[in-house]
Amino acid sequence: MKKLFLLPILLLMLLLTSCQLAGDSTYTGDLKLNIQHIKESDSDKNIDISYPVFGGIENKEAITIINTSISNYVTAEYDEFQNALTAKNQSVITDAAANGAGDSSDSNDSDNSDDSDDSDDSDASDDSEDSDDSGDDAAVTGSDTAKTDSTGEPIRLTMSFKITYNKNDYLCVVQTYKKELGENKTFTGQRSFLFSLKNAAYLSLGEVFDFDSGFSAYINKAIEAELDKGAYNTYDSDNGFTGISKDCNFYIDHDYLYIYYNALEISPDMDIVPTFVFKIKDLKEYFNDDFTNIF
Repeated sequence: MKKLFLLPILLLMLLLTSCQLAGDSTYTGDLKLNIQHIKESDSDKNIDISYPVFGGIENKEAITIINTSISNYVTAEYDEFQNALTAKNQSVITDAAANGAGDSSDSNDSDNSDDSDDSDDSDASDDSEDSDDSGDDAAVTGSDTAKTDSTGEPIRLTMSFKITYNKNDYLCVVQTYKKELGENKTFTGQRSFLFSLKNAAYLSLGEVFDFDSGFSAYINKAIEAELDKGAYNTYDSDNGFTGISKDCNFYIDHDYLYIYYNALEISPDMDIVPTFVFKIKDLKEYFNDDFTNIF
């Protein structure tokens, strides 16, 4: 009789335990994606920037920190573009004055506006069960264009964001950009963000992987082998690849680790992002203890 009485209690305890475990990992399942817009238009420029804004999870503080980090980065890129535009215009004005031209109107006056209607139409939810497709579904793009010289040659900034990883309470967002600042001045680059959705911590390569365990030696050997095969054009001597560091650019996409370098970091090519890919399953022994459950 006691066994029959204890059995339902044991089953109930097991059910409660299962619910509790599931509750600790509901962040990514509830994560939702919205798209924020910055649009401007006048006779000299046409600006259209879109970037992700997250919500839906219970940890509101973490979401605020993540959204603020991405928003601050977008603002910094936008301001840098505006500064480049201003500098270009000033150069054009100076040249025009030297040639006796009269019109030197400032084309840098602008207002930022958020397109909330478009944002509502762009709502999407990212399901952790379908995370393999989340990167494509979550990609957003935008572009800036401005005519700034007498030849009508524009300078442009194009930006796109993609969610590359959204599992086990970790979120990885990758932004790619192209900056066209004039003839033969096109820069291509990336910026990646790996966040913990539990505490919104921004994670570096050195925090996720144990550099004292042989990780850097393993990665360096593989990268050097690719470069020896001519995978990328690099600088000679110490200006080229000299080994990874703990703050090296990286991101996670599905079951792969990507380590990359932006324009002019290790290569004289401005329009190429040297990228090196590694299977996560080959790196299991190099994870720091706190991140062994990242997959």
